[in-house]
Amino acid sequence: MEKKKIQKCWNCGSYRAYYTRRICSYDKTGVGFCNKKDEIVKNCDCCKEWSKNYKMKGIRNGLRKKVLERISEDISMIKQILTEEESEKYE
Repeated sequence: MEKKKIQKCWNCGSYRAYYTRRICSYDKTGVGFCNKKDEIVKNCDCCKEWSKNYKMKGIRNGLRKKVLERISEDISMIKQILTEEESEKYE
């Protein structure tokens, strides 16, 4: 017998997660909006309307690059500040 793979809403192309804002980040909540059903659903729900999420892989890769670039810029700024403070100590 072949096991049928259960498709959860959080991995559906029609699902849009809701987030809560924290001081320096956003956290996913356990719910989101289903465009097919036009209602709020839990991320662990399942339905017959599930569709593959083609866009997310490309979006995530783009976001990773942007985040890494931003982190790199922040580290460079911190390095510059520390270097300037160090040079001021010796003057």
